[in-house]
Amino acid sequence: MKTLKTFVIILLTGIILSGCKEKNAGVEVVPNLELIYLSAGQVDVPLKWEVKNDHQMKKDVMEAINSIKFHNLKSPIVYRLALRLFVNENGTIDKVKDIGSDFVDNDSSKNYDKLTEISKLDKSVAEKMTEWKFTPAIKNGKSVKSYLDLKVSFTDNPDGSYDINYGDFMTVYPSMNDFVPVDKMPQVITSIAPHYPELAKRAGIEGTAYVKVLLSTEGSPVKAVVIKTDNEIFNQPSIDAAMQFKFTSAERDNKPVAVWVVIPFRYRLDGPKGELMHYKDLKDMPRKK
Repeated sequence: MKTLKTFVIILLTGIILSGCKEKNAGVEVVPNLELIYLSAGQVDVPLKWEVKNDHQMKKDVMEAINSIKFHNLKSPIVYRLALRLFVNENGTIDKVKDIGSDFVDNDSSKNYDKLTEISKLDKSVAEKMTEWKFTPAIKNGKSVKSYLDLKVSFTDNPDGSYDINYGDFMTVYPSMNDFVPVDKMPQVITSIAPHYPELAKRAGIEGTAYVKVLLSTEGSPVKAVVIKTDNEIFNQPSIDAAMQFKFTSAERDNKPVAVWVVIPFRYRLDGPKGELMHYKDLKDMPRKK
């Protein structure tokens, strides 16, 4: 009897310890790939999609969407594919992360698991990405790991027609000194005042930094470069602020285009606390000579 009692105690102890061990296994930590792969703003030449592969990419995306499309629609369905592509130095994709894929369906009569359908969409297009080719990003004269976002909006209509928009993914960005003719210049929607460096304040340093910013077709900063500065101490805070600006899209022939604009940030001390003055409207931009 004593032996049986001892056996039961040992068995219960083992079960309890086993449960504790499983509980203490911890939560999986996912690597922050954005620290390994650089953004467009961190490189000298951003990652570029090779235009010659447009046809194949469009075919792959359409096949992915078709794999989850519903039939006999009562109302339009909007599919949104949003993936971050992590590309290596050779121009091929290493990893893919969902950054907001979704679809909007107003037909409440359908019975499905939305998360499952979105996962099927992501997986379907990711399986085809092994053949996609990019021109690698360049930093300090060398190819580096970088990332860019694939965003596709697809509207499926009940009459069988559809509308599709590939966003900025296939945009061929102009080089910094390229002339891009536009019919409508971008206008500032949101401006950010840069941080006035504490060291510059204490030393009484004032000045202006001119930042040239590459804007996407959506008016979002892609890259920022200081082209002229009174003091290098103002360079990084000016770049940081410029990358947070938001603009309307530049347009040519009623279509959005990517362009470079110049934002001058003027640092001026005024009074004991110091005050930062900066241009908030592109009308204040210096004319290109």
